Amino acid sequence: MTLYIFKEYYIRNTAAGNCRFINLMPRQLAAGYLTKNGKEIIMKKLIDRIKDEKEAFTHAGRFHADDVFSAALLRIINPDITIIRGNSVPDGFEGIVFDIGCGEFDHHQADSRVRENGVPFAAFGLLWEQLGEDILGEDGAQNFDEKFVQPLDENDNTGRKNVTANIIGDFNSCWDNETDNDKEFLLAVEFAGYMLKNRFAVIKSQERAAEIINQAVSNNDDSDILVLEKALPWRKYVIPTGIKYVVHPSNRGGYCGIAVPKEEGSQELKCPFIKEWRGKEREELKSISGIDTLSFCHKSGFMVAADTKDDVITACRKSLENPEIREMVFVNCTEDASDKWEESKILAAKDYGDITDIPMPAISIETTDKEIQELSKDISDKIIKLYPNAVYVKGNGIVMYEIIRILLKKHITVLSDIKDDKGKFVSFREYQNYI
Repeated sequence: MTLYIFKEYYIRNTAAGNCRFINLMPRQLAAGYLTKNGKEIIMKKLIDRIKDEKEAFTHAGRFHADDVFSAALLRIINPDITIIRGNSVPDGFEGIVFDIGCGEFDHHQADSRVRENGVPFAAFGLLWEQLGEDILGEDGAQNFDEKFVQPLDENDNTGRKNVTANIIGDFNSCWDNETDNDKEFLLAVEFAGYMLKNRFAVIKSQERAAEIINQAVSNNDDSDILVLEKALPWRKYVIPTGIKYVVHPSNRGGYCGIAVPKEEGSQELKCPFIKEWRGKEREELKSISGIDTLSFCHKSGFMVAADTKDDVITACRKSLENPEIREMVFVNCTEDASDKWEESKILAAKDYGDITDIPMPAISIETTDKEIQELSKDISDKIIKLYPNAVYVKGNGIVMYEIIRILLKKHITVLSDIKDDKGKFVSFREYQNYI
């Protein structure tokens, strides 16, 4: 029996000779058929092939994260598959071969593949490229590749430091301790399998949470505080908004409030909790804050805890009102520079915060709808990154409408102005979230 591998599919051909591919089926189809000389040749996706395989082969000797995670991935798909290790691929071996043999799932050959971003593929990445979407879907697979697979591929190809790769490498025998290398390899594979399963579970749970959180943000009437009915992985979806705090039940009982970071992965907070509260014991904290059940404030100011939801919300409100903590920013997104305003308008704007000008762009009749949308998004992104207390928007109707729509959706306060009969500024007026 001859085994042919072509990208996502494999073909077993019981007849001798070359195989001619006819109308190769798209990746998303689970299985299909090709014909040769009137006979059917089964064509399957790689994941289905792995489920049917009894054996896979990789190199012997010292192992690395690349071959270990590749083996762990195969065993997640097919727990019964046997991983054989050796110095060369046996003649006639028909199972999956990875990280050896210069085949489809090896990367040691001169013409080995490199991603568009310059990160070279290793065996784990080559397998994940074909298996990822079946396990995590398109978005999840791409995210996992960027954050987990690519760093390991880069480590294996270039030696770039990677903590996960170092941990796997430590499963190898020490130089002065002769032990069974294959046994250690299997222990490392088992460990890597737990890591992959847990990470896959987290990614899938985040996807399930996304709809709940986005709905909560959409229905939220408060531009600063989001209250969730349970603890969910909210950061990815809340950080890009104007929301400063998230409140939810604590798994230790009571409720906690979390200050939202300015960026994902950053320790800098949009609005940390009051400095005088941080690290204080319950009774002292109650006395300082005036909040009856407030029991904890982390020393870094990113979290508080209380017995009741209302007391956590009160802690958030008090922190919002503390000028020493919150950066008060008023964005002027109009065609007029703020230094040209009348004094009463400048003073009214400064009640919201320090004034920052982000000019409303001019457009011409030739500007396309797509260009208007892109322009509006660029301006809105610049505004959102400032985490403003309020934004004054005025200018071209189409662009203005789109910017206001984006900002209100992010729960950012948007203002227009009121003038008297003589055209003099009277006050700012807040847009309601009806756009």
